[in-house]
Amino acid sequence: MKFIKHQLSVDDIKTLTKQEVERFHESALWGDPEPGEFFYDFSTDKVHMLKEVRTEDSSYYLVYEDGKTDDWDTCFPLLDMGQFLDLLSYDTNIEVRSWGNGWLVLYEGRFFEADREELVDVLFKVLKTKLSH
Repeated sequence: MKFIKHQLSVDDIKTLTKQEVERFHESALWGDPEPGEFFYDFSTDKVHMLKEVRTEDSSYYLVYEDGKTDDWDTCFPLLDMGQFLDLLSYDTNIEVRSWGNGWLVLYEGRFFEADREELVDVLFKVLKTKLSH
């Protein structure tokens, strides 16, 4: 039995281009990270759980285990389905429908299809499409 993938993986995040990551941070799509959320740090190639966010000199730093910090711009959240839907619906409509054994996502006039287990993958594809414009 195959289970639904509920969150972005490190392998998914590593497929992002440098420009896509920069656009993600520039557009403030991440919103307000909350303690307990997980993020991937490109500079250390590790996943950490967020303890708090610090602001210094107009820069954001993510505080994780043992009080260590990472620069916001070197990190990417391991988004779950709810976070994807919040991000993608921020400035436009997104429609997600189930059909048979899969999903259909309508976003900015484009259709995206996925098998039942791949909804997070399709939402990531939609996000990458948004970031490539």
